[in-house]
Amino acid sequence: MSKKVQAIKPFTVRNTSTGALTSYAMGEIATVSDDDATAYKTAGLVQDYTLLTPTGNKAITANGTDIDVAAYATVSVAVP
Repeated sequence: MSKKVQAIKPFTVRNTSTGALTSYAMGEIATVSDDDATAYKTAGLVQDYTLLTPTGNKAITANGTDIDVAAYATVSVAVP
């Protein structure tokens, strides 16, 4: 399986099979294997990443109209 993670600091890893280097920038979101995700989290390099999709309607009472804000909404989640 694979997992999405977000780098909390820049780092580079070497593939032990091929020797290839992969670099991750701070804030970069990557899809890695479950084992790599666990190793990177243990080393303090990444945190779990989950995409949240805002949905719903926001009632605007000044003019009595409901406006769909799903396309404009943003979400920020901090993981301690």
